[in-house]
Amino acid sequence: MTIISNKELELRVGFQNGIVEPTLNNSEAHGKEVAASIWSFSTSDAVGHNGHLNPFPVPVNAVGCEWVPTDPGVATRGLYSQWGKVRRFALTSTDLDALATPFDCSSDVNSQIYAQAYETYVITNEARKNLKGDLEHQAEFWSDDRVGWTFSPPGRMISIADQIVEKRILTLKRLAYFMLN
Repeated sequence: MTIISNKELELRVGFQNGIVEPTLNNSEAHGKEVAASIWSFSTSDAVGHNGHLNPFPVPVNAVGCEWVPTDPGVATRGLYSQWGKVRRFALTSTDLDALATPFDCSSDVNSQIYAQAYETYVITNEARKNLKGDLEHQAEFWSDDRVGWTFSPPGRMISIADQIVEKRILTLKRLAYFMLN
């Protein structure tokens, strides 16, 4: 059995107690139909489809406060640097407008971005003092520097959603709503 088959079986068994068989079968068939449609739709996105196969596609040509490599020997390309060109399917134009202008970039010690960068610096040094502690676990989870070693940003969001789902008891309807929104 594949990982997917095992997961399908696990989900079927988990939902069997509260759902009659015809509803479970219809829901499963509909879910597979929706998944096939999403997959088909994804194949027509030149940037997003199979983007995971080349997560560092172009050299960084930073403007302003965009990411730049801090150690060119380690990374000269940004992870998923073409992500903004992926075809969207859930965000509206209004949503995108809200994302268009991040907060101001500044090296002023009183600025929001400076405070966040400094906090990262302090926490990083704390984590180095206590290897194998909770901070190290958090750093590994959020790390984007080793492809295949940690989650990619899109996969990380799915992982967080999965953890929330595992800790809450959701009806099938609420689960579907949560995972699709």
